[in-house]
Amino acid sequence: MIINRLFELRDEAERFRLDLEALVKKEQPVHKFKIQENIETLKEELKKSEVPENFRIAVVGTFKTGKSSFVNKLAEERLAGVETNPETAAISIFRYSDVPRVEVKLLSSSEWARMVDLHEDAPKHPEAYRVAGLYSFNEEMAKRQEKSDKPRDFQPVDIEKLTAEWLTPDGLVHVINSDNWQAKAGKQEFRKEIRRFTSSRDPLHYFVKELVIYAPVPLLKDHVELIDTPGLNDTQLYRGQLTEDLLANVDAILFLTRSGASFSQFDKEFLIRQLRKKRLKHLRLVVTQIDHTYEAAVRDAQDEDEARPTLKQVIVKEEARLRSEINKTLDELLGETELKDEDGYYYLEQLNSLQIHFTSSHWFDDGRIEDSGIPEVKEALFDVLSENYHLTQLTEHLERTLSALRSRLREFFLERQQVMDAEFDSTKVHQSIEKLEGDLAIKLASFKKSLAELEKAHRNDQNALNELIQANIARMQLLAREVLSAYEKSDVSRHWKTKRHGYWGFLNDLGGRVADRVFPILESTLKRKIRPFGDFLDLSAAALDKLQADIVSLEAESAVAGLPKIEFGEAKTRFMSSFVDQVSEQVNSEKDSIIEVLEEFASTELKAKLSGAREEVYDVRGKGTTFLQNSVVSDFYGDISNTLSQALNDFLNKRLTVFGDSLVSNAESLFPKLKAAIELQLATRKQAIEDQLHLQSSEARKQMEQFFEQALAVLDGQHLAGESAVKIKKDSPDEIELVIPEDATGYSYDSLFSPYLADAECIEIKEPYLRLRYQLDNLQRFCELITRLGKIKSIELTTASLDGEEKDQSDSRLEDISRLLKKYDITMNWKRDPALHHREMKTNDGWLILCDRGLDIFKKPESWNDFGHFDQALRLCKLTKIHVRRVL
Repeated sequence: MIINRLFELRDEAERFRLDLEALVKKEQPVHKFKIQENIETLKEELKKSEVPENFRIAVVGTFKTGKSSFVNKLAEERLAGVETNPETAAISIFRYSDVPRVEVKLLSSSEWARMVDLHEDAPKHPEAYRVAGLYSFNEEMAKRQEKSDKPRDFQPVDIEKLTAEWLTPDGLVHVINSDNWQAKAGKQEFRKEIRRFTSSRDPLHYFVKELVIYAPVPLLKDHVELIDTPGLNDTQLYRGQLTEDLLANVDAILFLTRSGASFSQFDKEFLIRQLRKKRLKHLRLVVTQIDHTYEAAVRDAQDEDEARPTLKQVIVKEEARLRSEINKTLDELLGETELKDEDGYYYLEQLNSLQIHFTSSHWFDDGRIEDSGIPEVKEALFDVLSENYHLTQLTEHLERTLSALRSRLREFFLERQQVMDAEFDSTKVHQSIEKLEGDLAIKLASFKKSLAELEKAHRNDQNALNELIQANIARMQLLAREVLSAYEKSDVSRHWKTKRHGYWGFLNDLGGRVADRVFPILESTLKRKIRPFGDFLDLSAAALDKLQADIVSLEAESAVAGLPKIEFGEAKTRFMSSFVDQVSEQVNSEKDSIIEVLEEFASTELKAKLSGAREEVYDVRGKGTTFLQNSVVSDFYGDISNTLSQALNDFLNKRLTVFGDSLVSNAESLFPKLKAAIELQLATRKQAIEDQLHLQSSEARKQMEQFFEQALAVLDGQHLAGESAVKIKKDSPDEIELVIPEDATGYSYDSLFSPYLADAECIEIKEPYLRLRYQLDNLQRFCELITRLGKIKSIELTTASLDGEEKDQSDSRLEDISRLLKKYDITMNWKRDPALHHREMKTNDGWLILCDRGLDIFKKPESWNDFGHFDQALRLCKLTKIHVRRVL
């Protein structure tokens, strides 16, 4: 998984930082700042590369697609309430814990008071529905009782008492614990308690903001968080915004749709929004109830006296239908934008790469696990997480940063080392340096003129796009008016009583809907602006080839008076590669950011105008009420249509201008940055010469030689900081007794144990405690050491007995480790001994390793971002005693 590579790089970067911290203490004062700059850069990059504590997976879809049922099958535990009424507003989040519990987060008293005020002004406002529901709860329940075949005793709710009990200034977090999770009756009682806060039969559900359900579910154990969201077609509009806000911070989206059903408008709008938000990379389309479609296909075949279709044939046909629906959705989006085919192919490629999975909860319950498609979805989930786009970007960026830092520092140390080793005439050297500075200034001045012409051409190319940009903005304004027109038609058709009570003009997602309609034009425009910048970089590279030829001659001139030549050309090449990578990353990030926040153009001015129009509609009375109301509504939409167009125009012009200015600024920054990089080479040479002249004693020279050797060794992967205190000659290990202090660092299985395992072919391990995840991780790390050493071919493991689910999970992990070892021709056998308590390891060549903590010498990481996932020397240790001795 990409997360493992990121953790490995973070360990590498942290160890590199520690090594540089050790080096800077030995560096000459005049050069300390250079190393300190790199240390600060590493600190910043390590902060940027931190990851969330959990992978967040959102399950999304319209009502009746079986979201909650699907969540339960995925978790293999009945966690989500499949009977939850659509009125329930809560988002349900499922997290791992050995101890099952639920945290019910409720509204604060101030949040409720705001809703009450809103209800008084506009009783049918979407955000006031909780208050309206609670106020009418007694009446509605009484009606249910009258209609029910099995009426229950119903006691009317005292609303004032209920709110006083459950609503607090900070928002109460009510905890529900499971007293007996292992028993069926215990789980039923646990779910019954949860239903108090989710069922429409209980008034408490009106107060719920979020449910966080903790349970010992294997799927959630690997830092996975499963989220069940409100339906996309929820009649309460604000809940849709809850889901949209949530999706901005998830790592995978499982988008559910029913088999055999046509793509709804909600489905289409959801896919288009994910396309705009660049989320398709971590989205999977999950088709539920494939059993219904299959059974219908079988019945049709029987009716037509045809051969019974296979499940695979039905799935292929259903997938073709769905992809046709998806392509129609794209055609509808692009049909009014008048974009070129190349733009259309860009989106088509993304939608065609969308993976589709077919599932059946019914078949899963019946034991048809493979046919149910649930295992396939689980595998797909881990594929999505392993290819996580955000983590991939972090990993690639950290890799580039580490490579660039090492490259720069290597050149810095080598230059000084070579100068120190050289014999030269200081007078001649100073003369040659002065001449070199003059020649370099002339070459760079000439290059600057060439680059200035390219910069001017780039600015002209950007300015030439203004006419195209204005035409595209006009097209986007036209589409925005069409979106607004649909709102107007809907509101004009509403009943006069509905409009009088303010139940119209719900423009909450107007900005988002406009953005979803116009973003292909905006993206095409942004790409058109990037094109001249790409041309500028290409032409600049060609101009640099001429500079390269000039630099080669300067390098030859610099190799005078016994000194090596200055590698100006390498500095230029390294700089240009880094510049292009950084600028390209920045430009694409800015482009995507503009498209993502496009909906923000809708101004608060619209809300003020809407409030005034609602009051005017409310005041309409008497004959011709509907006509007069519609006249006010139409006037309102006519007014905000102009406001909307102007807001969109202002937003786009501002963003596109800033984007264009950024491109021009990046182009103009090329020469100053290149000049600084090349001149730094010369400055480093001059300072190295001064350093050499001031090395008066042989002892000082020797210290500098040792320093350069250490510095270059660090850049080659050796370490100065965090080394183990255990000093063992690998060719002849000694018997040792060792105490590792509490919170010590610098220890690893490699440094502690590898000298005693190096010649062994078989090892016996007695480790009673292999129950928890981190304990099994420790065993795997130890086995990885064995594979690296290469001689051990047999592992005999004895561990303590376990029961139930703990045994199943431990056995499963041990099987995984055994399979991994077989790839290296290593056999691992294990057994469980109920009487085992002590810990030891014994090799066939006579070493006995006694450790009071066995393999459990490291403290459990407090956070996923703690260092030491791969480099154990970075981890904090527990107080540990180790005795290694020879045995007959």
